[in-house]
Amino acid sequence: MNETVLERMVNALETGNRAGLQSVFTQDVSLRASLPHRDVERSGGADAADLMLSWFADRGEIKRISFAASTVADVGHVSYRFAVREPGSYLVIEQQAYC
Repeated sequence: MNETVLERMVNALETGNRAGLQSVFTQDVSLRASLPHRDVERSGGADAADLMLSWFADRGEIKRISFAASTVADVGHVSYRFAVREPGSYLVIEQQAYC
C-alpha cells in the first residue's frame, strides 16, 4: 500500500470528498470496522466510502490534527486524528486503518 494513497484517503475523509475517497479503493475492497457499539462490514468501493463518510456526515468543521502512514511488507497502516466542531467545542476523533 502506497503511503500517498493513504494520505489521499485521509484528505478525502477530512473534506467529505466521496469521489476522492472511492478512488482510493478497488472495486472488490472489503472494509471491516470495529466501532464503539458494533462491528460493521462493507464490500465495494462505493459502499466503503459511504460508510466512512457517514461517520462524519452530521459533524461541523473538521480539522486534521495528526497523520502518520507507513508500510510493512505489503500492509499499509494509517493513523489520523481530526478535531471535529461540536456545538460550543471541538471533539477529537482518532482512527487507525490497516490496508
